[in-house]
Amino acid sequence: MKKLVFLVVLLIFVGSACADITTGLEGWWKMDGQTDPGNARLVKDYSGNGNDGTMGSSDAWMTGGGIDFDGGSWGASGITFPGSGADLVADLGLTDQVTVSFVATWDVGEKTKTNYPYDGRDASNMRMIAMEATGSEHIRNFFGPDPGNDQSSWGAFDDTHAGFIFGFVGKTWGDYIRITTTSNLTTGAYALYIDDVLYASGSGYSGSLAGLTTFTIGRTLWGEMQGKMTDFRIYNRALSADDVAELIPEPATIALLGLGGLALIRRKRS
Repeated sequence: MKKLVFLVVLLIFVGSACADITTGLEGWWKMDGQTDPGNARLVKDYSGNGNDGTMGSSDAWMTGGGIDFDGGSWGASGITFPGSGADLVADLGLTDQVTVSFVATWDVGEKTKTNYPYDGRDASNMRMIAMEATGSEHIRNFFGPDPGNDQSSWGAFDDTHAGFIFGFVGKTWGDYIRITTTSNLTTGAYALYIDDVLYASGSGYSGSLAGLTTFTIGRTLWGEMQGKMTDFRIYNRALSADDVAELIPEPATIALLGLGGLALIRRKRS
């Protein structure tokens, strides 16, 4: 019995020993609905930096946690931060590495409104960190001042075709997926993950994020996201594939292993 318990613990330890999802975590918005008295729209930052945001007047908390972004008129949707995000940016300390990871879904039939999960810009309003699924049914991740030419990954974001983003991991519209983008501007490497599966990667882009001055979640300077989000994290380093996998809920096999252990314990005692 002691050997079984040891093996279960060992498996759990080995599965997580090489992963790290705490180092470099500069912003973490659980979107759990825990607000301060008198401010029902406050979105708490659990990273320890205290960069609480405020969701838009047309957005709503969902039962059990998460935010339903309305995608309404400018200024009525999305999470904003004091000083247009300047305080947040100062804490992030981003220079040459960044990871942005969030859990979201979009309503069935709203593929033309799947815009703008997040946006970061420099003083000239040029995008330095952005991810958008445009009305033309493409999704791109940008990490440079020129969104038309800097590194990007894309594919058909269309519920009437093979599924791209949801079908890529065996899910459908309305299911929640975690989208993670990583970038190391020193080495030029970047990657885009859907859940813990690598969708696209590349190299060759160099630059700096030091000019970043503003940051928003669920909106950009030009538009707002229409969908639901339950978790958003930003790191000042490029997460590894193992780190990204650690962001996904534990697989059912671990739970089954635990249940099997409990069953054996009960059988032994009886």
